Amino acid sequence: MTLDGPSGTILAAMGTAQDHTIAGSAISQSIVSGAAPMSSAATLDVRALANEWRSAQRSITSGRSASATAQPSEQADYETQMALADPARQASFAAVYEYSSALDGRPLYVGTTDGTPELAYQSDHARIGGVRDLARGGGSAKVVWAGVGTGSVGPEQMKAAREAVAAHRSARQRVTELRSAKPYSYHSHRMVG
Repeated sequence: MTLDGPSGTILAAMGTAQDHTIAGSAISQSIVSGAAPMSSAATLDVRALANEWRSAQRSITSGRSASATAQPSEQADYETQMALADPARQASFAAVYEYSSALDGRPLYVGTTDGTPELAYQSDHARIGGVRDLARGGGSAKVVWAGVGTGSVGPEQMKAAREAVAAHRSARQRVTELRSAKPYSYHSHRMVG
C-alpha cells in the first residue's frame, strides 16, 4: 500500500488489506486529531546536530582559499544533514510482528516496534517467558505489517497505526498482545487480548 500527498509518497506499507485499512484509519484519526509529525524536542536535537555539522565544516574549510570548492563527498554529507534537519523528509518506521506455534502455525503473541524487529524479538525473548518457551519449542516470529511514513505521517501517526493493527490482530485471533515494559513497572509488559 502507498499513500501519496502533495509532495510525494507519505506512506509505504506491506501487509494484508485488512491491516492496511486499520492502519489507514488510525493514521487518518491521528492526523485529524492534530498530532504533530515531529516533537519540538526532536526538532531541537536535529537543529543542534545540523549546527554542529556546520561548525565542523567551517573548521575544515577555514584553511582553504576562498576559491576552493566543496568535494563531492562533502556535498553528499551536506545534503544528508539538510535532509535530517527537514522534518518533512524524515522517515518513521513501524512494524507489527507475531510469534507462532511450531505445532499448528497459529499465532500466539503479537507485538509492535518502531525499531528493528530483530531487536524487538531479542527484547521479548529476554523479558517474556512465554516467548522463550515458544522459541525452545520451535516456534517462529515474523513481521505481518510494516510501514514507513514521511511528511504528515510522522512518528505519532506510525505509532497509532502499529498499535491499531496489533490490537485488531490480537482481538481477531484471540492472542496475547505484547506491550513494552514501563520504566516504573516490570509487570506491564503485556496485555491479554
